[in-house]
Amino acid sequence: MAVHKALPIRLGRINPRYLTPGYATALFGLLSVVWYVVLTLISTDVLGNSILALGFGISFYYAMTGFACIVYYRRLVFRSLKNFVFIGLAPLLGALMLTGIFFDALFWYSNPVNSSNGKTTWFRFVHFDTHVLGLHLYAKGLGPPVVIGIGLLLVGVPIMLAWMARHRTFFRHGRQTAQSLDTQAPPLSPPLSPLSAAGGGR
Repeated sequence: MAVHKALPIRLGRINPRYLTPGYATALFGLLSVVWYVVLTLISTDVLGNSILALGFGISFYYAMTGFACIVYYRRLVFRSLKNFVFIGLAPLLGALMLTGIFFDALFWYSNPVNSSNGKTTWFRFVHFDTHVLGLHLYAKGLGPPVVIGIGLLLVGVPIMLAWMARHRTFFRHGRQTAQSLDTQAPPLSPPLSPLSAAGGGR
């Protein structure tokens, strides 16, 4: 994302000795420690709830990837049976299943009983009692997995808007369409090599 200028270019720098994203690794390692310490002060079962919450982000962006695949290859989907199955039907089914799982988990983990320890309740003022597709959905307060998972997705929105306001390069790309399955991916700019990446912020 940093190489494509969707994040600060420093995050895309590669350590010339270890050939790893050194700055990004250190930064997100530090953020992970802070995240763990803060949530531990709130909940004694932070690790289990954080793992459950991780599924919301995974199902969300993989579902979006499946839908994006169909849009990107839309001119090629019906040119052969193989294309239809692998760049049309399979991504669509995967995206629909993950979307369904996302919303099912949203209701399931909203109930604090289904959290990691079955006891912790956040936002006790939230209360719902309804039936959807024959399922009885009830919760008084929200389970930590939903608060963490959905909260992190929502936090990304203002961050994206703030980045868009100051760095519009990435967001100026129009909707792209694949012209051929054999076309090579466009080159990264700047090139992702140890030397150029290490000095990419100069």
